[in-house]
Amino acid sequence: MAAAAMSDDAMGKALWDAAEAGNTGEVTRLLKAGAPVNWSNVYRQTPLMRAATFGHVESIQVLLDRGADLEAKDKRCQTSLGVAAYNGRAEAVAVLLDRGADLETKDKGGRTAFLLAAVDGSVEAVTMLLDHGADLEAKDNAGKSAIDLSKAEHFKALVPQILGTMRRDPPCYPALACKLLTANPTLQRALSACPGGR
Repeated sequence: MAAAAMSDDAMGKALWDAAEAGNTGEVTRLLKAGAPVNWSNVYRQTPLMRAATFGHVESIQVLLDRGADLEAKDKRCQTSLGVAAYNGRAEAVAVLLDRGADLETKDKGGRTAFLLAAVDGSVEAVTMLLDHGADLEAKDNAGKSAIDLSKAEHFKALVPQILGTMRRDPPCYPALACKLLTANPTLQRALSACPGGR
């Protein structure tokens, strides 16, 4: 069936599938044929969210150029930035931030994109978010910080990024520094190398 004869719902689903697959040519074709750019499935996930989930940067750019809602939220209240961060898609995170995504939007659990990136342990996504001013001391609805949420195997990789930000952006986030020291006493040596450290 030709795209022109398809219903809006069918075209939206086809656009969603093309965005998920990273098929930018098909995304472009469907949008030109009138596919609804902000169509969402039963979970309220839009084509932009699917492209962000899989890091399909070209598709993200095309969707945004055609008016995709950067701040649309799925059923978990995650935005495209949140799903990109959670899945460790640093390039997608960069594009979304450059296009104006809200850095501090929270999902139903109170997690910002920074907290979601910490769960995944993506050093690149964490770094990108910190470089754009993510709140190092952000906590979710349960009072958990990035350190609390990061899995043990990811924690070691994230520490240098967090410490680097603490050194670069005074004040040195004393509550976070205490949490780092409590979580891993060997970090005392790393923090003592921080200008003004003990």
